[in-house]
Amino acid sequence: MVADQSIQLPALRSELRIRSSQNDRFPWLIEDPILLQRLPLDILGKSIVEHLRQSHTPQSLYGAVSADQEQMIPPTLLYRHVTTLQQYGLFEGVRANLLREAAKIAQSEPPASELPADLPLKFVDGLKHACQACGSCCSATDIGPISSEQAETIRSHEWSGVIDGLAPGEDVFRQATHEGSTILLTRMRNGQCVFLADDKRCLVHRHMGLAAKPTPCRQFPYVFSKVGDHVDVSLSMECRAYWKAKQAASPPSEHQESLRELIQLGAPIHEVPELVQVNMGLSVHRSKYVALEQDLIAALEKPSDDNSPLAPIRTFVREANDRLDEIMRPIRSDETGWINPATWSAIFGCAMDDEKEHAVTMKDLLDGLVEFCDEAVLIARKRGLEGLANRFSFLGASSRAASDPQGFERLRWLEPEVAYSIVSDLIIGGLFSKDLVRTAPIQFGLGMLSIRAVLTVYGACHRAREACRVEVTVQDLIDSMVTLSKMLRERAVLDFMRDHEKSLFSLFVRDFTRANDT
Repeated sequence: MVADQSIQLPALRSELRIRSSQNDRFPWLIEDPILLQRLPLDILGKSIVEHLRQSHTPQSLYGAVSADQEQMIPPTLLYRHVTTLQQYGLFEGVRANLLREAAKIAQSEPPASELPADLPLKFVDGLKHACQACGSCCSATDIGPISSEQAETIRSHEWSGVIDGLAPGEDVFRQATHEGSTILLTRMRNGQCVFLADDKRCLVHRHMGLAAKPTPCRQFPYVFSKVGDHVDVSLSMECRAYWKAKQAASPPSEHQESLRELIQLGAPIHEVPELVQVNMGLSVHRSKYVALEQDLIAALEKPSDDNSPLAPIRTFVREANDRLDEIMRPIRSDETGWINPATWSAIFGCAMDDEKEHAVTMKDLLDGLVEFCDEAVLIARKRGLEGLANRFSFLGASSRAASDPQGFERLRWLEPEVAYSIVSDLIIGGLFSKDLVRTAPIQFGLGMLSIRAVLTVYGACHRAREACRVEVTVQDLIDSMVTLSKMLRERAVLDFMRDHEKSLFSLFVRDFTRANDT
């Protein structure tokens, strides 16, 4: 053992409390009243936490905890417990001070209106949409949830003489279970909403008027987010006629009355919390997150000499890296010394487990996603879910293409400026829709938005090559964007990504430009 007393572990935050639990394996919990998180503790963990009520050197902590256990514990086990506490942001220091500052600002804020319809609306003028009645939003996806009141209004019309093959009295809605609750959806026929006519028009709209249409149908593709004292209005970027819809649209700020009506009708509104999680152990005040979001959007809106569809992604990840560095640099400077595994190894004369981590490449992650999709395709087909199987197949093919981009170098983009604009809109729409905080934490959200854009570009290339074309069209890009946006919301895909969260952030936020300068 090296006699080095230079490392001093800080004490744990003073506001933390230990509570008993009903779990035999983890009899205690450490409660964080600011981040509202609970960390389970076993007997060893409780001993470590109790001793860290005050500062220790690694050696003194090792001796004290070993005495409690009446045996010498493995130093690697002690190190793992200490790093877990650090990852959850439980030590005193710069991270704790930032957290308390954010919580103090949140507590001092006056309460905002509880009625989003009364709040001012904010827009990104470049995100605009005028429905082209293409019918794509009524196909290959569930339509709902629909309120019981709206469903009853629609049921009051006799549809058997309007919808081919519908028997008198046959229900035009179906029940489904979502997150433990029963919801109403429209019936589907041949993969599309039962109300979609042959001319791609809505039968409810045609026979009963716009006011009778279900709120989700009227709302698409708008996304609402309550951000303190205002509501941000963005787009979901899942319309297969997106470019035509954008060209035909006037700025969304000119449609505030109809947008407010949707909010009054109960359109879903995501509320951004006062404290926004950056990573497992750090939350910042909402205003700091909004500033980060605005910086990223501003960087994407700047003119560029590079009209490659990958150029907006490079801009996005560079800016994201810079902004996160601003947040994390003082924390890394404060913590790196006492959490460094090499230093602990020198003190205790043995390798810490964390030093054995293998380097992960972008290709590793994409190849893992390909394998996952291949398995998902087999499972979906065994269950007779051919549509889902096809979508997983496309996600896998897009991942395979991104994993080996050299195979697409000879492809030519027919309208590169339009493709550049669409990829920019995809990222800006995701940011303004608060996708980063919907999937929390921000680091994970950044990775998900980045991979969504990357796979969209390479998915478009795959579509062109599968059609034996050397030109990639705007429609290839839009169709890829819509399919992949939906697939990356699939619970199984999200679970896969969360299992690879560390790699996802490292590769797609920090290393994308270095790995993709092709």
